Amino acid sequence: MPLRFLATIKRDIQLNTIWDLADKELQFERISHFVELFTQPISEILNNGEISDADDLLRTSGELGFFELYIHDEEFVTATFDGREINFPTYDFIKFQLQTLPSYFLYYLINKVMLSTDDILGTGTYKNLSVDDEPALIFSDYAAENMDQAVLLLDEIRNLENTIIYDQLAAEILSNQSGLLSWLETDLCVDYKSQIQKYANWNVALMVVAQGQFNPYFNSSENVNLCLDDYTFHNAFVRNFDEGEI
Repeated sequence: MPLRFLATIKRDIQLNTIWDLADKELQFERISHFVELFTQPISEILNNGEISDADDLLRTSGELGFFELYIHDEEFVTATFDGREINFPTYDFIKFQLQTLPSYFLYYLINKVMLSTDDILGTGTYKNLSVDDEPALIFSDYAAENMDQAVLLLDEIRNLENTIIYDQLAAEILSNQSGLLSWLETDLCVDYKSQIQKYANWNVALMVVAQGQFNPYFNSSENVNLCLDDYTFHNAFVRNFDEGEI
């Protein structure tokens, strides 16, 4: 999918995709959503201070070993580079992030969308999957004892340079029916402590989707993942994709 530059920007045919600028300093602007995962129960003490509201919770999942994912609710995301403003397809923006995230985080994301085991494995043969295994259970967050094997399988798939998994997962993340911006259940900005307590007995990772204006940037000399310093937080919701009752 080609880039769509703003009308006032001169087209540069050398820059076709977001990957062409992966080793540069890219500043993304006004990304609409920010996704985090938390294991249960969420501690009220994180980041050396009491978490009393959704704003306090924002960006604390890293202390639990999780990463962050940025999602935009429009077809294109805007980035600036070398004084130019460029639009990239949001689909590419998501796929770009997935390729930099560790396999164990992809495992959790897979469990939050409608991506089947057949979609993940395709017709391949893998050394980390025997004929006696039940693949559907390997990738299930409800059978967490299989997580280590699932991560090994994902590592193997990725080492084979099988990019289909990124295509499939990005498409599911952006799906109108089952994507990560759908099925938002509980507003954490209203009586945070009471609301978050509703999920204390869940045995799967909790997904919190924040809404606002987030301005992440990519600097390959410092980090392979997106960094974030500047943002405006509006609200946050717990996403429940038929994962449990409250």
